[in-house]
Amino acid sequence: MRIRMKLAVIAALMLALTVPLLLVVSKIYERDNYQEQARRDIAQSWTGEQLILGPILIVPYTRTFWKQEFNKELRKYFDKKVVIKVRLFVLPDSLTGQIKLDTDIRYRGIYKVPVYSGVVSL
Repeated sequence: MRIRMKLAVIAALMLALTVPLLLVVSKIYERDNYQEQARRDIAQSWTGEQLILGPILIVPYTRTFWKQEFNKELRKYFDKKVVIKVRLFVLPDSLTGQIKLDTDIRYRGIYKVPVYSGVVSL
């Protein structure tokens, strides 16, 4: 009988302590979402993610070839001229560049987000 009473008290204490634990976990998730929202807002007001590419030479050309097609009504093969427009992308073998990068910190509420600005020459 005494063991049942002890187990009941332990179960009641566990249940009672679960509520504050869930409140703390909820607050952690809420703050994490606010931090991610602050990061997105600052990135959107800054310039967002940047991609640096080198020069690409695009050479458009057409390919012409003959294809045999079967006509079911006449039961005969016919030659059909096929013209395809194609683009060839030519990339450089090597590319050198210099990047001067400056960092700064922007604040949104209690959250700070690092931002970068730079000068790129290729």
